[in-house]
Amino acid sequence: MYEGPSKGLSSGEVPAREGPSISSSELIVFLMDGSGSMTETSTYDARMKIDHLCDIVKAVTERLNKSGHRQIFRISHIYFSEEVFLEESGQAVYFPTDVALNCLKKATDVAGAVKTSIAGALEKAREVIDRYVADPGIPAKKDVTVFLFTDGQETVGTKPDVQKEARKLTTRTNPPVSLATISFGLDADENLLKEIASRPKDIQLKALELSGALSQLVDTTKLYIQGHAEGDLTEKKAEAIRNFVETLSKTRLGLKGTI
Repeated sequence: MYEGPSKGLSSGEVPAREGPSISSSELIVFLMDGSGSMTETSTYDARMKIDHLCDIVKAVTERLNKSGHRQIFRISHIYFSEEVFLEESGQAVYFPTDVALNCLKKATDVAGAVKTSIAGALEKAREVIDRYVADPGIPAKKDVTVFLFTDGQETVGTKPDVQKEARKLTTRTNPPVSLATISFGLDADENLLKEIASRPKDIQLKALELSGALSQLVDTTKLYIQGHAEGDLTEKKAEAIRNFVETLSKTRLGLKGTI
């Protein structure tokens, strides 16, 4: 379990859904690169890149968990390197925000290896989404945002494999899926990450502009952000990534500044 700077998190079973009924739901899928290069310390505080990735995912999840809208969200963790690992608890593969905080792990601890299976991670995300769509306990009005974090290139399959799996995600309409991509280093295939990223919806563009994250996009027609400066994860870049992910995670419901 990843605890990060704050300690005392404990694991637990998925709780029964509580509180008022909701009419819509948002699934957030985090695809986290666990290849060996994510242990590099080319960061502003000499901590490993994977530690910063965990901090970003944790901070966003904490923000959602403190929101009055937290019951809307479900979160899935997928760790990938040469193989792909899905966080599971019993029959659950996506969790309420409080449970997601408890089960977050370092991708390098779970999936650490040499090769990188981006296509496999995208395929696993599609499997999670299929289960989410079929879940009778989730409101029929659903939406999905997938965040892909990587500092490498596809080395298990091929580039066309990645493109094919990305298209399967971004072209589906029930529910619509937004694929946002974040590069963590110079070895990432940034052209590919930009290519496979979704085109932003109007509400996403507006939210990104209001939060200041729009200026961090390499191209405002794609949900892709370069999460490094000449290979290094700077403090400014880490904050930009957090802002980007946090903003996109709440745009579907038009929550804007309420979270």
